[in-house]
Amino acid sequence: MWIGVGLNVLLLAYFKYVDFFIGNFNFVTDSKWDTLGIAIPLGISFFTFQQIAYVVDCSEGRADKCSFSDYALFVSFFPQLIAGPIVHHREMMPQFKAPDSMKVDIENVIRGGSLFVIGLAKKVVVADSLATYANNVFASADEATLISSWLGALAYTFQLYFDFSGYSDMAIGAARIFNIKIPFNFDAPLRSPNIIEFWRRWHITLSNFITSYIYTPMVRAWGKFSLSYSLISLVLTMLIAGLWHGAGWTFVIFGGINGVALAVNHYWRHRRYGMPRVLGIVLTFLTFMISLVWFRAESCGVALDLLAGMVGLHGVALPASLAGWLNGIGLGSVMEGNTFAYLTDWGFRGDILEFFFFFMVAVLLAFFGKSSHKLAYEMPLTSRNAVFLGLLTTLAVVHLKNAKVFLYFQF
Repeated sequence: MWIGVGLNVLLLAYFKYVDFFIGNFNFVTDSKWDTLGIAIPLGISFFTFQQIAYVVDCSEGRADKCSFSDYALFVSFFPQLIAGPIVHHREMMPQFKAPDSMKVDIENVIRGGSLFVIGLAKKVVVADSLATYANNVFASADEATLISSWLGALAYTFQLYFDFSGYSDMAIGAARIFNIKIPFNFDAPLRSPNIIEFWRRWHITLSNFITSYIYTPMVRAWGKFSLSYSLISLVLTMLIAGLWHGAGWTFVIFGGINGVALAVNHYWRHRRYGMPRVLGIVLTFLTFMISLVWFRAESCGVALDLLAGMVGLHGVALPASLAGWLNGIGLGSVMEGNTFAYLTDWGFRGDILEFFFFFMVAVLLAFFGKSSHKLAYEMPLTSRNAVFLGLLTTLAVVHLKNAKVFLYFQF
């Protein structure tokens, strides 16, 4: 088991972290070692975790023996190979071998196709419509004022959610067409009243993996259970999860923020403190959004610049594009002479109304809409719903010309 896990970790470390270690070694020792510029295999973080889970499950008797071809099918099943959801051998192999999986099931084709379309629309219509504005803010973080920096952070939060949940829906839907059920990866996480529940509903398969294969063994390694040991293990686990996302200190800080938040939440529960649900949702969302500033930023300096803007250190100003639009409809004079001076151009490239339209769509869907898997699998198979899906497909296809790469492809 240790050889199998070790080889997987070493390969992941070589492809993903060698340049990170060389850069930090050069910084600490004032050396001048050249980075290797290694090309990272697509999806290596995801299939490495699946392989590690399989090796551990075999060692502990939770996975049946299988042929190499069966193992290869499990690891390389195309819908979820590149960006998850992360699946277990015991979930997948019985389905691959089931006689019914080799037959065409019309309902599965319809349900799976519906979920695929919903996921595609979430990605290319909602997420990609917010991407341009989020990218522009982070590209000029040192100039982002109070309003523009908050809008940029919010735009990226919703972009990431609809981008990754959209991919997960497409993967699950494509697999369902082939009669294979992949576990859901998102369950309306932005409505969570605390950070513990949030991580049970965001990237569910990753949360389950790190709980089973990192956190639990770490707690057991202490030799005895205590609240202090469990909270320390929790923070260390989230630091590892942050580093898994990318080779950079920004990802470590992202993991650390969420690890500390989880530890505080568990201690809060242990002390039996309460909190109004709405306040909990707001605090959870803000905590995650702040952590995503580090997740998205290309460097710690960029993250600090944007956070400085979010507390008003770069001034309190409307984006120049929004100010221009207000002037165009005769409201600009209302803003003159107060603290909302038109100091900077946030970097809008396109119709300001389009951004705010899709921003409001994202907010409504994330906080009030039905989960996509419930929508796809519970909707009646009626002509009216068929028309709705047809229109959604058309809308998604129209937006394909502006489609951007899936965010989690870089991890």
